[in-house]
Amino acid sequence: MDRRIVRSPRDIFLRRLLRYGGIGATAIGVVTLWRMAPSSGTLSVQNGQISIEAVHSAPFLDYLPVRAAVAPLSTIFVNAVQGGEVAEVVVHDGALVKKGDVLARLTNPQLQLDVTSREAQIASQLGAISAQRLSLQQTRTGEDTALGEARYALLKARRELQMRRSRTSVNRGVVNCEPWSVLKISGAP
Repeated sequence: MDRRIVRSPRDIFLRRLLRYGGIGATAIGVVTLWRMAPSSGTLSVQNGQISIEAVHSAPFLDYLPVRAAVAPLSTIFVNAVQGGEVAEVVVHDGALVKKGDVLARLTNPQLQLDVTSREAQIASQLGAISAQRLSLQQTRTGEDTALGEARYALLKARRELQMRRSRTSVNRGVVNCEPWSVLKISGAP
């Protein structure tokens, strides 16, 4: 049969010491290394490189002499729809601009003359249309006047004809001659 092996207390102690002591020693080593390592915001400098002086207020001049060629990250060429002369430069080289900013003002005298002449042509055509409307209105007024005169002449002629007929009827003795003043004449149709 199997027997139980009894370990000596010394073996148990050594085993536990190795197991837990190794873990403890590793943890102490990690913490020690972590504390000894410089943190991310520090810099190790030798004593010969440090100078100590009194502090006073002055402007900070951060100039570094460097030879280099400066070039923009991106270059955009601007083109004008209509040519002309530059009247005013609003933005100079190197300035930061946004979309829609005015860079320069251009003038085009030829274009201004064309616009002015076309405005004059439009004004003259509007004047001609007004003259034609006035002429048409005068013609309508003249025709209305002539029509009114013709109706009046027709009415006058009908009254005169009716009066002649009544006179002839009175002269023949067909009609009584009393109502000369109350003669009813129908108007124009």
